[in-house]
Parts: sequence; structure tokens; C-alpha cells
Amino acid sequence: MGKSRISWSPVQIMLPAKCRLKLRKRFTAREPREPAIGFPAIRSAWITSISSPPRPLRRKGKPAMSKLLPVLLLSLVLLSSCSAKPETEIIEPTELPMFEVTTPEPTPTVPLWSEEEVDVLAKMVWGEARGVPSDTEKAACVWCALNRVDQGYGSITTVVTAPYQFIGYDADNPIDDEIKTLCEDVLTRWYAEKDGETNTGRVLPSDYLWFSGDGKHNYFRNAYKGGETWDWSLPSPYES
Repeated sequence: MGKSRISWSPVQIMLPAKCRLKLRKRFTAREPREPAIGFPAIRSAWITSISSPPRPLRRKGKPAMSKLLPVLLLSLVLLSSCSAKPETEIIEPTELPMFEVTTPEPTPTVPLWSEEEVDVLAKMVWGEARGVPSDTEKAACVWCALNRVDQGYGSITTVVTAPYQFIGYDADNPIDDEIKTLCEDVLTRWYAEKDGETNTGRVLPSDYLWFSGDGKHNYFRNAYKGGETWDWSLPSPYES
């Protein structure tokens, strides 16, 4: 079936091309009929074509510019705030406080023994072994008195000054400087032994508490009567 032809009147021909296109679509969509002739039909078609203006075309999927404008402005503000360099704070150096360093005074060394203890030992050794040439035998007299202290006989002064114990002791005996130095040396070794040191230079075992002499030598025993006599088998720090 061929296309139906539309007869245009002189008035319709004067219409714009867009209006004629709309009229063509309107007439071709309906059942073909005889074209209306006369001014009323032309007027009705012309009014219909121009009464509804064409709608603007809107693109789907893209937001309107009015919605994007606030987002763009906010982004610009954030970028400008981030790109701004913070001012560098200059910290001026401050003077450090001066502290006075004081050197502590050395604590005076408290002797482990008293002057009285050294004196009574020196007087006892002078009376018991002043004629003995060996310093080892003289030191053994001091160790014998200290052994009694370790066995609980009392203090150094009590042990040495006890009646009928160390016959050679006398309060009026002189204090020889060399003998006093020897007594201090034995005391030093005795206290070191109490602190746990070994090989302190002890010249008499701890169980020898008695001795007797003949004016030239002293003989030390581990019992009041009888017992064993010391044989000087320990190494002596006083003998080269």
C-alpha cells in the first residue's frame, strides 16, 4: 500500500516547515481520509501545532549545573586551605639553668677494731714472744687469742686480759710499734676471713686455743692438756 499524499492548501504552504512536519505526522498517523478543505480546518490545525511549544531536551544521567556548583565551591575552599603553608614558629633558644656540682666528701673509714684492742694484743705479744725472731710465731699468738673470740670466750679485750690465760700480758707492758703493726695486719686478715675471703694468710688453724713457750719458741696445741702440737705447715705471708 503506498503512502497517502497530503494536499496542502495555499495557507498551509505558508506555514513554517516545522509546523508542516507536525501536520504531516498528525495526518499520517490517522486513518486516511479526505483532507479538510476550508479555513476552519486550516485554522484548527495551525492552532494545534503552535499551541504546545516544544519541550527542551534534557540529557539523562548528568546532574544539573545548579547542583554541582556548591560542590565545586566547597572543593575549591578545601584545596585552598590545604595548600596554604602554615607559618613556621621560631623558637628562640633559652639558657639552660646552671647546676652547681658538688663533690661529696669522702666518708671517713671506721676501723673494724678499736685502739684499745690493738694495744692489749701488742702488750700480750710483747710479753709472750718478744724474744722470738719469727714474725710467723708472733702472729700465731694473735691468732690464738682471736680463735678464742671465735669460740665465744668473749671480746678481744676480755680474752686477752682474763686472769691466768695469757701470762705474758701486763697492762704496764710497752707498746712496740713493729709488734703493733703486726697485730693490725692479723686483725685485717681476720676480718677479711669473716667476710668470706679465703687464703687470707692465717698461720694457725682455728681449733688451736692454747700454747706454751720456753723463751725461744712457743708451742701451740688444740687441747688444754695433750692434743696435737702445730707443725707450721700452713704457708706464712711473713716468710719469704
